Amino acid sequence: MTCELFPRYYFKNMRLLLFTLFAFTSIFGNAQIIFERLPHDRVWLFGGRMIRMDFVEDSIAIFLQEREIRFDATNANICDASGNLQLYTNGVQIANVNHALMENGERINPGEYSDDRLMLGYYIPQGALILPEPDSDSMYHVFYVEDEVVMSAEGAYSVETMRLHQALVDMSANEGVGRVVEKDFPLIVDTLDFGKLTAVRHANGRDWWIMIPYRDADRLHRFLLSPQGIIDMGAAVISERMRGGLGQSVFSPKGNYYTNHSLHRFNEDYLAIYDFDRCSGILSNPRILPDTLFSLTGGVAISENGRFLYQSSYRKLFQVDLLADSLEQLLIAEYDGYHEDPERPNALWTTFAGLQLTPDSRIFMTTTTSARYLHVIQSPNRRGEASSFVQRDIELPAWNQRTIPNFPYYGLGPLDGSPCDTLGIDNPVPEAVFEYTIQDSSVQVEFFDASHFMPTYAERLLDTRIGWQWNFGDGSAGDTTRFPVHTFPAVGSYEVCLTVSNVTGADTYCEEIFVGTTAVTEVVKEQGILEVFPNPAQDYFTVSLPDNLNEAYLELYNSVAQRVRHERVFAGGNTIQIEELPSGVYTCHLWDNGIRLGSGKVIKAY
Repeated sequence: MTCELFPRYYFKNMRLLLFTLFAFTSIFGNAQIIFERLPHDRVWLFGGRMIRMDFVEDSIAIFLQEREIRFDATNANICDASGNLQLYTNGVQIANVNHALMENGERINPGEYSDDRLMLGYYIPQGALILPEPDSDSMYHVFYVEDEVVMSAEGAYSVETMRLHQALVDMSANEGVGRVVEKDFPLIVDTLDFGKLTAVRHANGRDWWIMIPYRDADRLHRFLLSPQGIIDMGAAVISERMRGGLGQSVFSPKGNYYTNHSLHRFNEDYLAIYDFDRCSGILSNPRILPDTLFSLTGGVAISENGRFLYQSSYRKLFQVDLLADSLEQLLIAEYDGYHEDPERPNALWTTFAGLQLTPDSRIFMTTTTSARYLHVIQSPNRRGEASSFVQRDIELPAWNQRTIPNFPYYGLGPLDGSPCDTLGIDNPVPEAVFEYTIQDSSVQVEFFDASHFMPTYAERLLDTRIGWQWNFGDGSAGDTTRFPVHTFPAVGSYEVCLTVSNVTGADTYCEEIFVGTTAVTEVVKEQGILEVFPNPAQDYFTVSLPDNLNEAYLELYNSVAQRVRHERVFAGGNTIQIEELPSGVYTCHLWDNGIRLGSGKVIKAY
């Protein structure tokens, strides 16, 4: 394999000296560098020119913020190491932290077709990606595709992705506002798939693999971004032709899977899953899941614990267990029929489109057409309906045109102990977290490891210090697997503890859980209703709940299936305020630990 190092005119002698000193210290001084998950994806931008979303600790702030450039489906932005927004692009322009066009970024992406998108932004999902340059706090690389109109021999016109470009941004210029110092540098001149531009961190914990598939071909192209520049690693040849089309490609948060989802034809989805080697950049073990559903849009994302893949297919949402012996698509939700304008039933649907993993471990989904909502998978680390998919869970303050930003997963560190673990970078002490679901009417519980900075099963073989130790608090021997299913000896409460360890250290998380308490569930299901008082209600109503609930939520929907309440509820009386809601009939759902226990009707009086 031949590798080409693209020239970088801005690579200064001082940076070369600093890199040399770093290498000397790592090799001869045995200095340990601890990987840190930086908040490069803390800010999300949406919509025409208006919507901003900031992830702040355990909450999100959504507000309107005017900016010069518009977004269609192509959307990429990035924050610095402190979580401050630096720059963003819609595929034809680059904007700065002040939401104005960046110097020399007024126009990128040459060509007549791009001219037509200048006012609206590019329409290709995952058509742009921004990455920080390794070992730099001011240099950023912007990658973007270029389309052009192609005429066939028969005289038919089509739009094809023909190039991958790169721009370089120096955020230290113009007093921190930034300047595009290089743009429209051609990385690939060939027929590529539509978008599907994605990246994953190299196993050394510093560099980045960048991947983009060719159109209807048996290969993908790989680049490696390092402190020395962009290295062309050539094509990765695979055993089967990838079908092209709109869709998404992602790496798993653990970096061990690559998946490509294409809407090849209106009646054919195509989902390909590969194992990925973060050291060599080699794809292997292809698994193809064709689908004959009628589809116009869709996307793909993988849960943060790397266990479950989610595939949206226009009107349906599927889950795939990536650890199963035989991969199958489990249907977990269908579009509920809601659209934004009841007087225009053939427009403004909130059907399912692109997906993106969030910094707080959820998965957001955009809609097929313009809408003021995002769908949310609340608990993607869990199996089936316990993943808690909520349609229109987040209401946006303005219209959003299919936009969802394209981010890699920034929480993936080095592959400790691997052959390419050569830079002295180690993962930090892990953060132990687990989730669980209680099997229906039993004392059997399925646990899902959700710890951070932990490896996969295969990586565990590299070092005996890596592992999981479960203590179920029932006198049993426990378990050392990541995702155990445990049967408790009797009904009751148990303190369950998970200890996770990596090469740097260990951490323990404990939680009291209640098992075998499904009498509550059975009663509610048998009655088929949820008791509230008063009903009809005017300013509020009260829901009285029994003990032994674990993580209960109450949801309230209006007559057009819009969710107007989502509140945590507890044992005893819970007061739900409805004073500001318009009069009418509302549907009430009670959820506990990802399971819907019951539903009922609430009447809001005049």
